[in-house]
Amino acid sequence: MLNFKSVVDLFEKLPTEQKCIDYFDIRWASGAYCPYCGNQKIFHYADGTNHKCSACKKRFSIKVGTIFENNKISLKKWFTAVLQVTTPKKKFIIVTAFKRY
Repeated sequence: MLNFKSVVDLFEKLPTEQKCIDYFDIRWASGAYCPYCGNQKIFHYADGTNHKCSACKKRFSIKVGTIFENNKISLKKWFTAVLQVTTPKKKFIIVTAFKRY
């Protein structure tokens, strides 16, 4: 699991949406499975975010069952927002000032 010290650090470690998707896959560290029926045989779509269960045929996103489900906001934007909310205020002010200039 990565530890981000600042927004700049986040952007360096996860520079693209695909890197964020790859990082988010850690929730399936013991193997991907269908969140609806639990089947472990799933098909992966080329976009890397969507999957389809071979048993129940339901399509699902890597965001299913999380606070990120049912919205079109990118994981990169979500990760940035979560980092800003969880970073101590003093540290956040320095990073915000750095981004302005």
